[in-house]
Amino acid sequence: MSEPTDPHFYDRADAVINLANDESKGIGSGKVSASLMYATSPSTLELVFAALTAPTR
Repeated sequence: MSEPTDPHFYDRADAVINLANDESKGIGSGKVSASLMYATSPSTLELVFAALTAPTR
């Protein structure tokens, strides 16, 4: 069973989306998308590494 959603989860997600929308008005969505992917890559790599190195059950 999944854990309950953090009550501020959607607030944080909306803040990131709003920032991306504001930024894309000036430079376009492609550059903003690239920046977001770059910003999230360390976290993503951490999760992938943890999953790949976790002991099997």
